[in-house]
Amino acid sequence: MLKTKDFKDDHFEIFENMADLIRVKDMNNNIIYTNDQILTNNKFNMSTKDSKRIVDLDDLKNSLQTEETIEGRDYSIKASPVYNDHGEVIASIEVFRDVTRERELETALKRASKEIEKDLLFAKKIQRKILPRKGKFENISIDFKYKPSKYLSGDIFDIFEIDDHTIGVYIVDVAGHGIAASMLTVFIRQTMYSVALESKSPSEVLLKLQEKFQALELEPERYFTMFYGVYNLREKELKYANAGHNSIPFLFNKDSITMLVNHGLPILGFNTDNTYTDKSVRLESRDSILMYTDGLIEAKNEYGEEFGEDRVKRAILNTQGNLLEELEDNHANFIGIEQKDDIAMILMSVK
Repeated sequence: MLKTKDFKDDHFEIFENMADLIRVKDMNNNIIYTNDQILTNNKFNMSTKDSKRIVDLDDLKNSLQTEETIEGRDYSIKASPVYNDHGEVIASIEVFRDVTRERELETALKRASKEIEKDLLFAKKIQRKILPRKGKFENISIDFKYKPSKYLSGDIFDIFEIDDHTIGVYIVDVAGHGIAASMLTVFIRQTMYSVALESKSPSEVLLKLQEKFQALELEPERYFTMFYGVYNLREKELKYANAGHNSIPFLFNKDSITMLVNHGLPILGFNTDNTYTDKSVRLESRDSILMYTDGLIEAKNEYGEEFGEDRVKRAILNTQGNLLEELEDNHANFIGIEQKDDIAMILMSVK
């Protein structure tokens, strides 16, 4: 270790037992002190004169932070000035912290993050592909809006043929967001194709769906709500049941508007001895049903107000163009901030 008249040995004692690598340099860039960590670190070459300056001592007024790669290792380096009694900078203290492992982990995390993002984008594409097609379905016209809050959604809806004169239609809101919720939407969609063929009673189908869901033996916090209807094209009758779906569908035409109120518990992963009830309504030409999830009505603006059912109703009564686009614009203007919940809307109209 080199010495200078401005320092005494006891000035350096505090550094001897520190885990970081520490050195002190004078104004001529001479290394006048290194602690034991540097001296014993065989990957850190040290000489009496530093050929590569970390900082320019003439400009060192405050502490500076930088990173350097030395002998294949990454170091975070903090340089601080040392003053004499006259307030003049006479040396610098440089603390080298080996951050190689941290940088390796950061690189690995970034790589993993890119892979996850790639997988999420793929899953998002698949989830959108399984949505029903827009347009005519027999004498029923279908339109929808689908806006996940993130990559993947816990909202799902579908319309499908049960037999030649009967179609099923449902909308689902899975508790939670992201990958877990989106995986449940796939389970629901595939399961509904089988259980819906076993009965034309919506209440019975919901019970069968709950049995299938309970068999998964998931955590109690995993559940979903569903509004499910079965429409008979010949009888023009819609039977419907509700499994805890608090976003009550609107039935409307140019002369009237009402809500398809029905009650029942959500689809839960444990036995509740729950029952559901069928209700029915006749759908005439030019009747429409708007189904949606609570991301629409429960969204709040900056003042804590909810979008609410009344704004949906006003849009239905006042919109002359595309209702779903109008609702989407009204909703975005109302919240004025980032969308926090999934939103799904499906408009079923009798032609």
